[in-house]
Amino acid sequence: MAIKWWQWRNIQEKLRLFGVAVQGPEPYRIEFADDPGLTGLTDFENRLVRVNPDLIPGLKPREAYDITKAVLCHEAGHRRFTTPTKLSPVVHMVSNILEDQRIESLMMEEFAGTRSLIYGLTRAMYDQNPELESTDDPGQVVAAALQHRWAVRLGFGLKGPLSAVNQERWEKVRPLVEQAWVADSSTKVDRIALEIVKILGLREDQVPAWVIEALDQCKGNRKKGDAAESGSPGAPGRFRPADEPSSKDDSFDGEPLPHSSRAGMGRHPIEPKPYLELEQRARPLAKELIKELEIDPVDDAPEPVDRGGRLSVRQYLRDRARPFLAAEGESQTPPVLAVRVVIDHSTSMNTRGRGGSRTRMESAAEGVMGLHLACVELGVNHVVTAAPQQIELAGSSTGERGKALLAGLVPAQTGYEDIAIAIERAAEWLGGVRADIRLILVVHDGYPNDGEKAKKLCAELKRRVGVIGLLLDPDEGTRNAMIEIFGADRLVACSSRELPGKLAAVLRNVRGV
Repeated sequence: MAIKWWQWRNIQEKLRLFGVAVQGPEPYRIEFADDPGLTGLTDFENRLVRVNPDLIPGLKPREAYDITKAVLCHEAGHRRFTTPTKLSPVVHMVSNILEDQRIESLMMEEFAGTRSLIYGLTRAMYDQNPELESTDDPGQVVAAALQHRWAVRLGFGLKGPLSAVNQERWEKVRPLVEQAWVADSSTKVDRIALEIVKILGLREDQVPAWVIEALDQCKGNRKKGDAAESGSPGAPGRFRPADEPSSKDDSFDGEPLPHSSRAGMGRHPIEPKPYLELEQRARPLAKELIKELEIDPVDDAPEPVDRGGRLSVRQYLRDRARPFLAAEGESQTPPVLAVRVVIDHSTSMNTRGRGGSRTRMESAAEGVMGLHLACVELGVNHVVTAAPQQIELAGSSTGERGKALLAGLVPAQTGYEDIAIAIERAAEWLGGVRADIRLILVVHDGYPNDGEKAKKLCAELKRRVGVIGLLLDPDEGTRNAMIEIFGADRLVACSSRELPGKLAAVLRNVRGV
């Protein structure tokens, strides 16, 4: 499944910034999850807010983004104004219905800019939930209480008629519902909820399922020093959404979503996928690679010794701040590195390497993500492509889209593996790039259709472009096949965890330091 609109890091950061802002001092941590049945959650014990960005199905990203901001605002209301108490499940449910209106009204008074967001959420919930049923089940009165809070804010009436029995019950309950909306504490709301449950003689199993699904959750108790704020909201329905322009663009707070279309054509597409987990796994690899490329500096001032000493020119020329670069004064123009990464995208990458825990493509995605992160941090000009289709996945300026496409790497349904073509095109690209050191890193399993041609090409390019083979999770057969093409001195064959040290050693050999 392709990456969803809310799984882009920049969108989550914007939503978190908004959610933290409306929570006020000492905000709770914010998480996003599309868990079934989740509307929103405020966990007082763990100081956590969790929201479901896919709450309303079928919305365009622009609309879903605003709904998610509204849910963040709603949960911020609980974090600020709700004091959880121990109640029976049915009383807790009724109290939640009443408290939801109270805290939203308080948030609308606190932040005028949230009014249109909460109106949008209110309209969506009113529209998507069913009409009341004309039965004598007291659970329909609870449904009416939930629907009434949406209807009053929108200036609408209840959806569907109540039975004569429930209409009589509703006339008794309605004043209590509206009284809870303007209560000055959630403790008073709890007492009103208990009174309503007694009037209706309500059992938990009588509440309609859609009512339960529409409610958010509050868990745990506030810790010491985390007291609720006090406040009584004004009359319900007195706020109206500000006039809005007749049309909105598809941008998110003025910033468009990263390009989310798939890369590649026909039978060989690579679709963007959620990448945060992959990036988390690859981040230590990137840090280790950067560390490997940085050499411990030597003292600038020589110290006298009794029996003489030895000067390492090679170590003297290394500079931790600029990997592989000569120290200032030793070279007028520090050498510039450019890298082209080529990943075999053929069906054979679906096989499992040494250990058998994951496919070679899964190992490649993690290793190349680490390399990509390191190159971005070091400012190394680089491009990552999938061969043989030459699909450009990531590079120096691809941002989130590049990470998402690396996470979406899957082998194509093709055995076409003419790797020499990919190496030729990579060399052409590097030839047009200003760089002193040009490297082609080929992630492969060693069995192309044109092994002899690729071997000859690597030898021809050796003087102007370094071609290095990367074999992740090797076995004896694939290792020998890769050595045949790239040579033992230009092959990195290891697990992805060993990649930083092994790759750094080969790069030092290429650089001669």
